Amino acid sequence: MYLLAYGTLKRNRNNHEYLNNATYMGNYYTSGDFTLIVSGLPFLVRRRSERGVKGEVYKVNSDILRQIDKLEGHPSLYRREVITVYNEDTKELLEVYTYTHPDIFNHNFEYDYKTCYEY
Repeated sequence: MYLLAYGTLKRNRNNHEYLNNATYMGNYYTSGDFTLIVSGLPFLVRRRSERGVKGEVYKVNSDILRQIDKLEGHPSLYRREVITVYNEDTKELLEVYTYTHPDIFNHNFEYDYKTCYEY
């Protein structure tokens, strides 16, 4: 199984240790149905964007996934779901797990934020 990592799970970030025993597969992109909201923490949400979101894909096992579920507060904070991502170089499509947040704007989100395609 595969996981799309963004934010603190990416290489050289503070939670990457959770992926120490995973296999890096490369950079992949979501469709334009997703955007990345950053307000202290990154939130991947289902909101239209021009570019989609760039992340790192890892081959993971069920133990790694369970540990990351706990880290991400699945299912109460972030929700793990299956999405399709693509590799810009190889044009390969993969179904991966990733962690999305229910649209934070539906929860009276009143903090400063920015949108970006990579974090």
